[in-house]
Amino acid sequence: MITGFHETRHAYQYMQIEYGKKLPFKYQDEQNVLDDWKKDFDNPKQPNEMTKEEYLNRPTEVDAIAFSYYLADTLLKVKQIIPDVIKDKVLERVEDLKCIKL
Repeated sequence: MITGFHETRHAYQYMQIEYGKKLPFKYQDEQNVLDDWKKDFDNPKQPNEMTKEEYLNRPTEVDAIAFSYYLADTLLKVKQIIPDVIKDKVLERVEDLKCIKL
């Protein structure tokens, strides 16, 4: 389930970038967030192509990890372990995501 939440968020990120201006979403992300996501999508890298820390700190990864953490906690009552190198960023993003009413 958690992996499904995570990968679904990547699909959402892509949809926001590609179609967000034409088909506005109920919860539109800020343009600077979309710009950061677009840079990640335009420069795809696999975990073996950079350090683990660099990969985890990609804006798309921080957001997807935060989203899956939020859904797992809210819907499944499961707490994920967040790597220390991104913990503060993820928890900050979780707070941003709490506007999503489940």
